[in-house]
Amino acid sequence: REQMDKLSGSLTLKKLKELEGFDIPVVVIDHKDSEIEEKAYINLGFSDIIDVPIRKKDLENILDKYIG
Repeated sequence: REQMDKLSGSLTLKKLKELEGFDIPVVVIDHKDSEIEEKAYINLGFSDIIDVPIRKKDLENILDKYIG
């Protein structure tokens, strides 16, 4: 557990994707400065990104997109 507390989001995602059968959308919450940064998160394997500060409508859209 102590080791997991020190992982960055991208390293945590990498370790999750190494788990057999892991197939859950992972949404990063961060302040994106540009579309380039958003594409970088997608290229790392994140399913989507929510910009901070989080707006209720954005959260509802993400939940609807991945949960339905």
